[in-house]
Amino acid sequence: MKIKIFHKFVAVTALVFVLPVALLQLRVISPGPLGTFLMFLALLLVSAWIFSRSLLKTINGLIRAAGCVSAGDFSRGAEAASSDELGDLCGAFNRMAGQLKKYSDMQLETLRQEQKTTEAVLLAAEDGMVITDTEGRVRLANRKARSVLGLAAEAPVEGRMLSELPPAGPVREAVLEALGGRREKRSREIEVELEHSRRFFTCSTSQIPAPGPGVPSGRLVVFHDATLDRELARIKDEFRQSITHDLRNPVGAIKGFVEFMIKEIPGPVNESQKNMLASIDRALFRLIGMINNILDEAKMAAGRVDVNLAPVDLREIAVRVIRLMESLGQRKHIKFEVEGAERLIVNADSGLVERIFTNLIGNAIKFTPDSGVITAGISEDNGKALVWVRDTGDGIPSEYLEKIFEKFGQASGQKAGGTGLGLTICRYAVAAHLGKIWAESEPGKGAKFIFSFPKDLAKDEAGRIVDKGAA
Repeated sequence: MKIKIFHKFVAVTALVFVLPVALLQLRVISPGPLGTFLMFLALLLVSAWIFSRSLLKTINGLIRAAGCVSAGDFSRGAEAASSDELGDLCGAFNRMAGQLKKYSDMQLETLRQEQKTTEAVLLAAEDGMVITDTEGRVRLANRKARSVLGLAAEAPVEGRMLSELPPAGPVREAVLEALGGRREKRSREIEVELEHSRRFFTCSTSQIPAPGPGVPSGRLVVFHDATLDRELARIKDEFRQSITHDLRNPVGAIKGFVEFMIKEIPGPVNESQKNMLASIDRALFRLIGMINNILDEAKMAAGRVDVNLAPVDLREIAVRVIRLMESLGQRKHIKFEVEGAERLIVNADSGLVERIFTNLIGNAIKFTPDSGVITAGISEDNGKALVWVRDTGDGIPSEYLEKIFEKFGQASGQKAGGTGLGLTICRYAVAAHLGKIWAESEPGKGAKFIFSFPKDLAKDEAGRIVDKGAA
């Protein structure tokens, strides 16, 4: 049967009191108050020292073992100096440490397996991938990433700063921009000279979220090979331009013959035939506009548009475009209005400004309901021309106010047709005049397209467009 701590304490206490009495009875010590007191005190101190030493030895061993476990060392256990409750506690602690070691080994094995899986995925990926910690040190990089960074396949990179790996050039600039930015996601296209070819990559970065709430655990840098995408886009653009070039000539010829027939140059036509020819003429006008949009967008995107500046009256251009397009709104009984300044002279390219008005008014005709109103307005604002086209259609959802100016960008649910390039061309044409264009709308209350550009534009000695009024 075990002697527990309490039993030890009782036994020592009894010994302290019984032993002096026995010694007095045996006349080993002389009776007297002082001798008896000193005897009791000596025995008490000796027993307390023995008792505390036994307890402290076990407790100190337990503390050392707990420190080792907290540091991840499960090899050292707590040594029990006695078989009392403290000994039982040491045994329970050692069993707990053993279970923790098993759990730790399982976790380490799981982490090893996950790391091997991650490495296998990264190695098999077509994109270059680099995983860094929050400070930018490389934790993992696959073979494609090493190639883009200009590193040997066997070069040690783990633990090194990613910003220091690539040599000076576009790759290094893209990496520094990616790592130095505060945005959660960033992307940049770069051109890389590889061993046997020149490739285009999109360098994008994103934060790696932590398992729980808190700061991200690192960054993932991805180098996506966009060479094939660029080549396909180039082939698609060339094909589109080739087709539209081939279409424009016969469509223009058809429109010319239709106009001859409307004017009865080949011979008289009745009223019903005139109406049909007018419908054909309107359809051809829209088709030629679509073809021109496709061709012009490609030229504008490549920066091959020559801006010919000359004094023009914006109100006169607006009135002329409305007269040309009134027939397209007749069957919907749309009313056209012009408001604002009676005359506003600016230095601009008359053809491009007319194209802006044509696209904006044509777009308004498509989305304006029967008996609606389309208004063109012109005013001057602090040395700039401010122009707008407003309709009474259903309006544009707020989330699409920026997207509609992108190539082929159209609001969801709109089925009015078109190439989706008209507003893109407007954006290019306004930008060529150092201006900006935007849309304002409330659902159910129509849309208003506004563009603004400096009045006093000119060309400098290098042929660049400049604002004389800002000098």
